[in-house]
Amino acid sequence: MKTDITGLKDGQERLEKDVAGLKTDVAGLKEGQDRLETKMDNLVLELRNSYKYTNEKMEEHRNAFENTARELKIAKIDIDYLSSKTGIHDTKINRILSNIKA
Repeated sequence: MKTDITGLKDGQERLEKDVAGLKTDVAGLKEGQDRLETKMDNLVLELRNSYKYTNEKMEEHRNAFENTARELKIAKIDIDYLSSKTGIHDTKINRILSNIKA
């Protein structure tokens, strides 16, 4: 009977040690999870800031392209106008030269 009680006490002590080890392991897992949550929060914040910065830069570039396109359109209109004026002047000069020769 004493051996049975001693065996039970030994089993209980081993069980208590195992439970204490499990508690330590669970505490370590909780700490690790907390670290992972902190890292994820930092990563999300960094990505959000990067996304905002990238969108701002894309908006700046879009505005620059729109301005450039507008300026090119105006320049093309001016070139077309000046080209037509040059054609008219060339015609008038040609007519004047023809009248002088005649």
